[in-house]
Amino acid sequence: MWKRLIIVFSCFCLCFTLLYLRLFFISTDEKYAEMAVRQTTYTLNIGRTYANIYDANFRPLINERSKIIASVYPSESALSAIEPHVKDRAVLQGRRGATIPFVCELDEAVDNEDIDIFNIPIRYSDEQIAPHIIGYTRDNIGVSGLEYAYDDFLRDNSSQVSIQYSADGIRQLKLGNSKTLIEQKQVRAGIVTTLDKDIQKMAEKVARENAIKGAIVIMDPYSGEIKAMVSMPDFSPLSLEKSLNDDENYPLVNRALSGYNLGSIFKLATASAALEQGINTNLEYDCKGYVDVKGQIMNCHKLDGHGVLDMGGAIVHSCNTYFIELASKIDDKVLLSTASALSFGKSVNLATGMRSVNGYLQNKGELYNPAEKANLSFGQGMLLATPIQVAQMTSTFVNGGRTPRAFLVKGLSYDGETIGSEETAPAFTNAISKSTANKIKNFMIETVEDESNEKFHPTKATAGGKTATAQTGRMDKDDKEILHGWLTGFTPAKAPKYVITILVEGGGYGSSSAGPAFAEICDKLYELEELRAESQN
Repeated sequence: MWKRLIIVFSCFCLCFTLLYLRLFFISTDEKYAEMAVRQTTYTLNIGRTYANIYDANFRPLINERSKIIASVYPSESALSAIEPHVKDRAVLQGRRGATIPFVCELDEAVDNEDIDIFNIPIRYSDEQIAPHIIGYTRDNIGVSGLEYAYDDFLRDNSSQVSIQYSADGIRQLKLGNSKTLIEQKQVRAGIVTTLDKDIQKMAEKVARENAIKGAIVIMDPYSGEIKAMVSMPDFSPLSLEKSLNDDENYPLVNRALSGYNLGSIFKLATASAALEQGINTNLEYDCKGYVDVKGQIMNCHKLDGHGVLDMGGAIVHSCNTYFIELASKIDDKVLLSTASALSFGKSVNLATGMRSVNGYLQNKGELYNPAEKANLSFGQGMLLATPIQVAQMTSTFVNGGRTPRAFLVKGLSYDGETIGSEETAPAFTNAISKSTANKIKNFMIETVEDESNEKFHPTKATAGGKTATAQTGRMDKDDKEILHGWLTGFTPAKAPKYVITILVEGGGYGSSSAGPAFAEICDKLYELEELRAESQN
């Protein structure tokens, strides 16, 4: 019997030893320790802030405003305090008698011991600046624009605000000092764009006030930095469904990167090719209002003719027949290579994941048809161009013959003050000679200063420019041909700082549809430059 008792006792001792070792193992294992902590805490997520998108001077284009978020333990006093101020009253349903804290948005802060108040940045606003550039997210994943192109960077550099509550053994929350705020440091990282926030806002305002459906591009002609890029109609990232269902205006389309019939602005490229081939600006032609191109009659916009014009006069008065005659003297290869160097027919990569369409530039085979070459000479026929391409070409005339590559992102910042990694370096194409560029530039100044072009003559600033009225071959509901209005130019005239390209989709004549907006932008840029100069003194 004693032997049996000793055996039983030994078995008990062995079992307790094994149990003790198992408990020791569990208590020292990190995985089980973490589970134990979780079982005695409750974490409430308040909000997350993702990385910024800045203008060139590190001014935020998003996360500018904040909303009031409350963490509420549903006591009677707390629920009574927030009831008049909660944005969505549905969140109060079923809260009375509950013991789990919840999050809600308030219209103003309230004071209560069971309520914690936080100011959480709002990523977008209803009147979001540069929406086509910034883009939008869905379920916190970038879908378009820079939000899509830099999704990993923007999401990786984020900050979560949370409150951790202690709980007892039966998961009842302990309030008062038993809660811990878990708040990461302020998000400073962000994408640094080339945009100038003041200029972008101004251009958007001018577009709205002039009821422009189309695009405005404002560019630094020496570096290629885009200072403003506007597409209208625009959209709100906060109400995307309305824009997605707008099958008439397609507000989500970035018109600055889309191809359109161009018209007379291409005369600047034709004149450049002629000068590069050695044709003199004094070449004269008598415009009678029409010309016979191998049996096909092609009209000038001035049906009774301009009379005798030289190259400068033909640009100022936008004479179609002069350029038809001029193109007939230009070698096809020279015309096409000059146009290509000036940006036509080539996509422009503005930033990672943000590229313009190619547009369309005729090939040499297509120019064997005399009518097609005649059409190309003044920007008609199969030619398609984007506002970005036109802005690059215009920059060439300002920049001594060098075409800058337009770009939108300077780099990435990790501190909101310096660029930690450069994304894009300025790049140029030697398109035409300095002499040719200067001559075209002067012709554009003469165009704006001519008294017949007062609609796009600024009142304060000086400028150079060229208009276009592009035929599309498409008819509107009244059976009238849809015409796109264009104007591209620069300001100030003698020492330009900005290139401005405006497209008015379906706007009709460029001088009347794009002209007033161009003059206004030139004047506002003049005022902005003066204001900034005064602030530095």
